[in-house]
Amino acid sequence: MKEILDVEILIRCFNEEEWIIRCLEAIEKQTYHPKKITVINNYSTDSSGARIDFYKNSSKLNIEHSLYKNSTSTYLPGKCLNTYIKEVNSEYTIFLSAHCIPANFDWLINLYGSFESDEAIIAAYGRQIPTKKSDPRDARDLLWTFGKEEKINKKDIFFHNANSIARTSILQEFPFENDLTNIEDRVWAHQLLSLNKFFIKYNPESIVFHEHGIHQSGKIQRANQIISIVNKTTDKLNLNLPKSNLGCFIPYKASDNSYSDFTKIEKTIQVAKDLGFEESNIICSVEGNIELVKKFNSPIVQKRVLNDSEKNKKRGLREILMSINETCEKSNKFFDDILLMEPNYTSRSTKTIKKLISDYYDSPCSVGMVSLPLKPHIWKVTKSKLIRLDSYELNANFQESITLSMRGLGMIFKIGQLRKESWLDDDIQFVEINNALECIPQDS
Repeated sequence: MKEILDVEILIRCFNEEEWIIRCLEAIEKQTYHPKKITVINNYSTDSSGARIDFYKNSSKLNIEHSLYKNSTSTYLPGKCLNTYIKEVNSEYTIFLSAHCIPANFDWLINLYGSFESDEAIIAAYGRQIPTKKSDPRDARDLLWTFGKEEKINKKDIFFHNANSIARTSILQEFPFENDLTNIEDRVWAHQLLSLNKFFIKYNPESIVFHEHGIHQSGKIQRANQIISIVNKTTDKLNLNLPKSNLGCFIPYKASDNSYSDFTKIEKTIQVAKDLGFEESNIICSVEGNIELVKKFNSPIVQKRVLNDSEKNKKRGLREILMSINETCEKSNKFFDDILLMEPNYTSRSTKTIKKLISDYYDSPCSVGMVSLPLKPHIWKVTKSKLIRLDSYELNANFQESITLSMRGLGMIFKIGQLRKESWLDDDIQFVEINNALECIPQDS
């Protein structure tokens, strides 16, 4: 019979059939046993529940299998833990995620021993290490975050309750925030350390395996949720960089209709001015028709001169924009980001372009683009036949959506992105048009 420690373990479990038995087995093999284990099963839809019952019936551990149903559609971890903390009758409470597997037989006693005789230490968290199957990004993050050196956190609010212990009296006096979807542990640590009388310990001797890591292979939705909570609660930082130097490029190939050309360019320049661009940051580069350039009599409108090698090349949009930027840099005009607007879109809404710029600077993407969402049927026209490219039926319920790029209507990008040959192969921040008329270009 193993000695029982005055500690209860709360294990959170949702669809953890791969891990839950291994987790309970690892606890059973510890040199000491807890007073009680409560497996909080959040109505798993896999075989987790059956596996918990199976192990409970064959184990010497005091295991309770408790079903926890969310009162809201969103799982709120702090609210869940608070429900069970109220019922803990031991001096210490351990939190363990079902997919965190104790890595040795001394995990429990090492975690239990974190407090020693220092009453100011109210909680401790242990080390998490990857497995051979861990995504390399997760392995890197775990190895960097959880080092070998013991620490006492007095101001650093990092606390990870996937493998942790806390004084039950403190948890009952200072519960977790009920309404958070993530990082309830760090918000709790921030609250307690802000009182300037408590410490939190990092104990690297209490080790668990955590295969998917603390950042879950960089899931964007999870990351966005965490950043939002941090900004509202623990670190209210101004994350806005100093304003970048944004240039507006308006490339145009002149036609035989000077009046139409003049009108298109004039309207596009006015949109740029309405957006707040200074004239020095608006570059309209016209290929052909020197008389059109003279008609504007403005430094904004410049003639794009092609050298002999360029005249014989088929140049795409990137090459044209690179040429405009090269001309600017020769005149010591350096831009960080570029807004592209082609003059053929005479019904362009300033509102759409404002949103394009705003969303681009709020996103991690290096390219932003106006788009038109469609549910079309698509055929490729060849000399011999039509080839259908989509695969769905006419029934609206089976239609697939596609996004049609309207980059001539509006596109914004980092200047460094433009230098890449594959400049449009990265993630793009799309902004939908304000009205359908915007997408109808006039003929060149």
